[in-house]
Amino acid sequence: VVATGELADRPGAAAIMLVLHDLMGATYPFGRLDVDALGLANLGGFGGAEVAVLDRARALKRWGLAHADLRGPYRIDLDADAVAPGVAGEVRGALVDRDGRPIGGVVVALAASGHLQDRTVVTDDAGRFRTTAQAIEGPNAFLARATLPSPTPRILAPTRAAAQRIAQPSFADAMGGTAFSLPPSTTTTRPPTTSTPTTSTPTTSTVPSTTTSTTLPPSTTSSVPNSTTSTTVPPSTTSSVPSTTTSTVPTSSVPPGDSSPPAIALPPPAAPQLPVTGSSSAPLALIGLGLVISGGAVVSTARRRDGRWRRRPTV
Repeated sequence: VVATGELADRPGAAAIMLVLHDLMGATYPFGRLDVDALGLANLGGFGGAEVAVLDRARALKRWGLAHADLRGPYRIDLDADAVAPGVAGEVRGALVDRDGRPIGGVVVALAASGHLQDRTVVTDDAGRFRTTAQAIEGPNAFLARATLPSPTPRILAPTRAAAQRIAQPSFADAMGGTAFSLPPSTTTTRPPTTSTPTTSTPTTSTVPSTTTSTTLPPSTTSSVPNSTTSTTVPPSTTSSVPSTTTSTVPTSSVPPGDSSPPAIALPPPAAPQLPVTGSSSAPLALIGLGLVISGGAVVSTARRRDGRWRRRPTV
């Protein structure tokens, strides 16, 4: 009754009176009261609102019979999506009795920490409802509340003499809540990364070139190879090795980086020229031949004298 707002006007109050007597099984001279069987001819004194009274009474009866099995206390199971701050999440709930039976057609009032799309909703036939709410930073609390007729109305009965019983509607509240907490958004600032350039210290190693010159006979050209010795030097240290050169003839320096030294030409030694005697070559040849024959005879005589002459074998 409270959920449908039937207490707001006189036709509503008259409809409630008829429904309560119907559901209690009240009897009159014409028989048991049944709002579904009443007609306009059976009603009087309602100021011309007989049709509205009957329509509301019949609707309330159907609602009451549909919820006749409900048992208190009632409750609201509420749930909400934990979304990021500023994002709209769904809020949903269900209105049920002590045994979990759904209660439909009831207005539910909602409250939340953030912005709600709907402040009031109505439960469907399954007792469910839903809406959306925008989350905020920190705690987010949600509360739902519904007021509906109590399953145990207040009934007054006479104690001194026979009189009509009086039934007064009582009310029952159903409540439910949920909450979640979102930490405040934090921004992590990282210091700029400074890169220190790496300085490379060049290492210089001086490798001497050792050149050896050899005296060659006249009119002979010789190439002298370059003998190179490498020395490992620690970083940032420059070692200089003096070059040693032994030479009996003029030499030429080899520029660094050449694969082979240039050829060295040695001039022939200067020889004194013999004086020209003016004699012809033929007489001189005869004189030389005579000297050779004479020398051979002298050698043969000496060998016979010493007894060392030996006959050579004939081959």
